[in-house]
Amino acid sequence: MNTTEQLQQARQLHDQWQFEPARQAYEKVLEQEPGHAEALHGLGLLLGLHQLRGAEALPYLEAALGVRPKEFSFWRSYIHMLIREGLPDMAVSLIDVARANGMQEIALEQLEKDVALVQGAQAAAFMEEQAARWPLPPEAPAPAARPGVDGRGRVPEAQLGLLSRLFAQREHEQASRLAGELVRQYPRSGLVWKLKAAADNARGASGAALEAARHAARLLPQDAEAHFNLGGICLQQEQVAEAEQAMRQALALRPHWDLAFAYLGDALCAQDRIEDSFPCYVNALLLAPDNVDHLSRLTAALENAGRVQECAQFLVLLMQQQPQDLRLCLASGHVLSRTGWALQAETAYRMALQLAPDHLEALIKLALVLCASGRMAEAETCLRKALVLAPDQVALYCETAFTVFAQKKWQQALDLLEQALRMQPDLARAHMLRCQVLLETNDLPRLDQALTEGLEYLPGNCDLMFQRAAYWDRCGEPVRQMQQLDAMVEQHPGYDLAYSARLFAMIHSPLASAASMGQANRAYGSLMRQRYGGLEFTQHGNARDPGKLLRVGFVSGDLRSHAAAKFFLPVMRELSRCEDLVCVAYCNNEIHDHVTQEFQGLFPLWRGIRDMNVQALAALVQADGIDILIDLSGHTRSHRLDLFAVKPAPVQLTWIGNPGSTGLQTMDYIVLSDLMLDDALVKAQVTEQVMRLPLAYVFDGGIHQEPVAPLPALRNGHLTFGSFNRLSKINREVVAAWGQVLRALPTARLRLGACPPAGPPRHLRDWLVQEGIDSGRVDFVTQMGFDHYLRAHHEIDLCLDTLPFTGGVVTNHALWMGVPTLTLMGELLAGRQSAEVLARVGLAEGFAARDLPQLVEKALYWHNHGPQLQEIRQSLRAQLQALEPRQADIVARSVALGLRQAWQRWCAGQGPADLRVAPADLGLEQPQALAL
Repeated sequence: MNTTEQLQQARQLHDQWQFEPARQAYEKVLEQEPGHAEALHGLGLLLGLHQLRGAEALPYLEAALGVRPKEFSFWRSYIHMLIREGLPDMAVSLIDVARANGMQEIALEQLEKDVALVQGAQAAAFMEEQAARWPLPPEAPAPAARPGVDGRGRVPEAQLGLLSRLFAQREHEQASRLAGELVRQYPRSGLVWKLKAAADNARGASGAALEAARHAARLLPQDAEAHFNLGGICLQQEQVAEAEQAMRQALALRPHWDLAFAYLGDALCAQDRIEDSFPCYVNALLLAPDNVDHLSRLTAALENAGRVQECAQFLVLLMQQQPQDLRLCLASGHVLSRTGWALQAETAYRMALQLAPDHLEALIKLALVLCASGRMAEAETCLRKALVLAPDQVALYCETAFTVFAQKKWQQALDLLEQALRMQPDLARAHMLRCQVLLETNDLPRLDQALTEGLEYLPGNCDLMFQRAAYWDRCGEPVRQMQQLDAMVEQHPGYDLAYSARLFAMIHSPLASAASMGQANRAYGSLMRQRYGGLEFTQHGNARDPGKLLRVGFVSGDLRSHAAAKFFLPVMRELSRCEDLVCVAYCNNEIHDHVTQEFQGLFPLWRGIRDMNVQALAALVQADGIDILIDLSGHTRSHRLDLFAVKPAPVQLTWIGNPGSTGLQTMDYIVLSDLMLDDALVKAQVTEQVMRLPLAYVFDGGIHQEPVAPLPALRNGHLTFGSFNRLSKINREVVAAWGQVLRALPTARLRLGACPPAGPPRHLRDWLVQEGIDSGRVDFVTQMGFDHYLRAHHEIDLCLDTLPFTGGVVTNHALWMGVPTLTLMGELLAGRQSAEVLARVGLAEGFAARDLPQLVEKALYWHNHGPQLQEIRQSLRAQLQALEPRQADIVARSVALGLRQAWQRWCAGQGPADLRVAPADLGLEQPQALAL
């Protein structure tokens, strides 16, 4: 086994919590290659983070950093371990070393925040400030009881003894009855009233308890406990003003009572006087530092007041002082995870699990933290252990299914979800996840069945209705998809995703025009303004410095093996090297894979944002000091347009993820290539200002090594057309256009890929028959793995495009395999995608048609010019290989220059306006057609 295989084995064992075998596997790698950075770092994490053996971990983490001094994740692990081991000064000095090694400033800022968290300067100052607001007097001995003022009155000792015994034995009903009899005989006995209040409260008679407690406090004005009891009962009944008064009286009599301080703080918080509660909670904690409930109260108040820094610092400091308290570890983990300190929350939960390895809540909470950071394999380990402990908790089957779904282990996910549904047939999350897995695998027959079953159990469920709309999309039925979304909007007017999905459905509809698209986009923008206008940031504190180092945030649900990533990844490789930009990722992925890992290596700061609400996410963007925020999803699944609707950054753009406008009134620019665009049509359909670049996209094609085959027409004697577009793009009008081409070329054949295992949908066969296309001329190819998909191009002479949503990834893949695409340009931006791809390589004139007759004319031309088509086929790959790296650089430099122009306008107090980056701005000549 070579070192690569051994490292992979070590990581798998590590993720599965088989720590000792994992340690041995890492050590085997280091025996063969002592300076292997990944093995050193992995072993350091295993020892330090997972087993909390920080002193043993430090040498490995330090060695890994010595091998790879530019790796931010290594710096963070090492500095975090120094902090854990009580060496914050050393951690601070290392940040200066990191600067000398050229680490990006935003990464260093995050490390400085980590160090500041444990140094706790703000928490210490807060404690001192709040303690000074209510200074505790010197503790004095309790005053001796004075004869005749014990509150007993004339009640016989035997009766009092019996009452006390009943209460102590929790015979609350009998105690209450006896106390009732006694107060009727001895109404001036404060002690009996006090016991009656306690007994009534214990048996749930809240009204009687409150009345008795008031009598007791009135009869025993010097009894701190009587006032305390009254305050506690008032709190339970939300009589918070009276509770405050009672607790203050109790503290006046007994000034070192921690519980009285805690309950007084609760009474003040209940009156929205959170700032006034702070000295109460601080004193409670100073008087009883081991009381985790006091800690929880204080941190909750700090969090509610928005003082998250003090809250987090306070927790980390107290954790260091008392690491053996399970409740403290759990409480700390909960608050730290909510306030964005994921690494510290993870440590808190791991400390809890060291104290109680089978603690169910700690396992589940740790799994959620791991999911948020994309560590799905380890999250799965947590949840499977939780399932062993609690096999009857149906929700655990769903959460475990989610982690395996995120790792693309489809059948395992389905098995877990079927188990959940056997246990609880109406479990909404299980139905939703099952449909999501089937949608991801494009198993349309089973998806249809699953949706029908789910909606029988949960009629009108918004998530399942949304999945049904996605089903119609996959079936190539945009009209039925839009009808489903319209029904959703009517039944669930607050379900924002339905409105967004409707816009995405429109760009698939042959009925959509630039004008109707623009109208729909503006309507969506108005809706979002109504929804989120109250949260919108109208002022931004960013420095208006035109030449500053720009902090740019990228928000995407597709930083994984996804079509959009193929366009963004090559550009991000270049942007990560731009010295005047600092890039931050806001990742809304559900699936983390090898592409996600590469993206993580390109960003100095990576934020997992799945499931964060819009207020928390906007606060995070502002805390990160983002100058320009870029949407990479548009109206596709997993977008976060709600974030852009509140405008947390001064300048906002949409780019790459979706060929269309967002409609948002808060989105300043849409980034487009300066190719194949008609200004009037563009302005009619978009609501943003247009940032036009010489190139706005480039495709990552160079990683595929499948060779180019000779033109099949030369051996077949006829053209073979193909389409590998998803079936949802193939509508009735597409088949009609294809029918005209095939009727004009009676010998031509058609191959359709991306069909589900059960075969092509019936409607597609029917449409071809209606166009008079003999079934013998059409081959249906089942959806296949990527390598087989590329090889399938060996049998294709030309691709036929879809409309109005033309090809993107498939058009680029086909070019890489030497196969141009015949495309019909439409009005929408989605209708110009393939033409733009062809224009980048100088082929638009030969293959992009402006109307249907021209499309047929071009098909006939290439039928008669096979040798020329063969020449194009054989020369494309080499020229694309030479062109792609250069184009990625052009796109990155164009984007950087466009961002700077947009930023300069904001600095000058000017609103957004159409911008253009010309080739000359980059020192380039006008692009030339590809020489063939």
